[in-house]
Amino acid sequence: MSIDKLDLVFPFVVFAYGVVMTVVLHAPIFAVLAEQRLSPQMREQLEKHRGFSVISLILGGFWTLQNLWFP
Repeated sequence: MSIDKLDLVFPFVVFAYGVVMTVVLHAPIFAVLAEQRLSPQMREQLEKHRGFSVISLILGGFWTLQNLWFP
């Protein structure tokens, strides 16, 4: 994979991570599942990613739009 291709694809990866993690961390159904199935340490570690997921969602979204508008 060339650097140009990676530069085109990477913003979509960041945006996709932000979308998936934001949905998982903010949906009540997933909170209930995490409470039932994950250890307290794992839940705490997952909750620490909440801020990073929102930042990835916002920055990845703008970065993706920039790549779509200004190729």
